[in-house]
Amino acid sequence: MPPVVAVEAAILFGEPVTLPMVTGTAIVVLGVYLVNRKARAG
Repeated sequence: MPPVVAVEAAILFGEPVTLPMVTGTAIVVLGVYLVNRKARAG
């Protein structure tokens, strides 16, 4: 579940935001960052 949709569902429908959802989101965001970061010079 994309993070934005999870937040919308929590606000609009009262769905719980669970620890596994937050952890999964953090892992995905970290992975996207690692793939897209620019290589350091040197």
